Amino acid sequence: MPDKHLSTQFDSQLNNVSMRVMELGGLVESQIRQAVYALSEFSVEVADQVIADEARVNMMEVDIDRELASIIGRRQPTAVDLRLLLAISKTTANLERVGDEAERIARMVKSIIADGMPRALPSSDLRTAIELASALLRKALDAFARLDAVSAVEILREDGRVMDDGTVARLGEQHWFMTTTTANAVAVYQHMQHCHQVLWPELDVQFTSVTEHWAQFAVAGPRSRELLQRVLAPGEDISNGAFPYMAARAVTLADGLRGRLFRLSFSGELAYEIAVPARRGDALIRRLFEAGRDLGVVPYGLEALGVMRIEKGHVAGNELTGRTSAQQLGLGRMLSTKKDYIGARLARLPALDDPADVQLVGLKPLDRSARLVSGAHFLPLAAPSTFEHEQGHVTSVAYSPSLGHWIALGLLKDGRQRHGERLRAVDLLRGQEAQVEVCDPVFIDPQGERLRG
Repeated sequence: MPDKHLSTQFDSQLNNVSMRVMELGGLVESQIRQAVYALSEFSVEVADQVIADEARVNMMEVDIDRELASIIGRRQPTAVDLRLLLAISKTTANLERVGDEAERIARMVKSIIADGMPRALPSSDLRTAIELASALLRKALDAFARLDAVSAVEILREDGRVMDDGTVARLGEQHWFMTTTTANAVAVYQHMQHCHQVLWPELDVQFTSVTEHWAQFAVAGPRSRELLQRVLAPGEDISNGAFPYMAARAVTLADGLRGRLFRLSFSGELAYEIAVPARRGDALIRRLFEAGRDLGVVPYGLEALGVMRIEKGHVAGNELTGRTSAQQLGLGRMLSTKKDYIGARLARLPALDDPADVQLVGLKPLDRSARLVSGAHFLPLAAPSTFEHEQGHVTSVAYSPSLGHWIALGLLKDGRQRHGERLRAVDLLRGQEAQVEVCDPVFIDPQGERLRG
């Protein structure tokens, strides 16, 4: 609450209306839990209770609004007090909307039961959803009770899900260079600005988008080091010992131009990325092709890169949907247990590392001539093609020239424990089906000998 006022009655009114908001929040939180329980257990009785509670939620919202109007009309608050009352008004409106959604779920349950539809739902998905929703609502209410602005905005970015992937290179003591996916570059930049301006405004840090400042090319393949050595200045040692995998540094090209070299690989091959100022990009790419003519250098595009990233089990947009966690994608070891970070609290929820939930796997057809399709659903071999038997889905597919058959990545329930198991990949919409074997998502060079060679 704000500092004490001269009028103790005003303080009493503010405390009273704040307590009413907390009571409303508790009722809405209970509605959420009951609505999901009704949906998972198909309970008419619990659904009826949710619908009945919605009437109480509506009445409480009306009462709080009346009390707010009375306080504003009588006390004519200003500054902090007025902002608090407006925040309470918005909070109650949003809580009422949450209650409306709980009521919709309850009425949907009753409709499903009345229509005699199948009574099987993905319980692990429901558990995850309810834990996340309840945790976010509880944290928001706690922040309101303490008037904690930092916690209140922090919840907007703390759902524990993977937002994007990329790289960070340290170019100097206080100088860092970050890359993101093309699709999420703006969102990641906005997220970083949000973290700085709202969560940690005390940090002395600046961000600059340099996408338009640099021309950066990937040079990949078993002879990529040999090609780069030809375009770099004499004395630039990029041998494996001097410039290992994941290294980064400034370099000088043969013509004296300064650039940056990163040893990164999104293709699974020995690979580098070389960057020069944008105005020199055309000259560099021409020089690379000229110097690599006898090495068989050729351009490769997104389709080739897409095939190679699936062969290596690299996740991309089809897997980074905003609904997957690091644990589900096999990236759990990247989550620090020693320090805090955005999303740390909810990322540690048991529901986000539930073995019964989906996990990233590789897939190969039993019939090597069969084509796999993205979006197909996993079903046991002998099970009918119905929703209650669905165990995950195919996310990405490609024909692998190296292996001579189609391969795929997918999200499968308890997938890491099911390598070697056989399933059906069924696409009812397109009328296609194939039997597949679950395997490790890394199809080629699982030890990483090529990219580290």
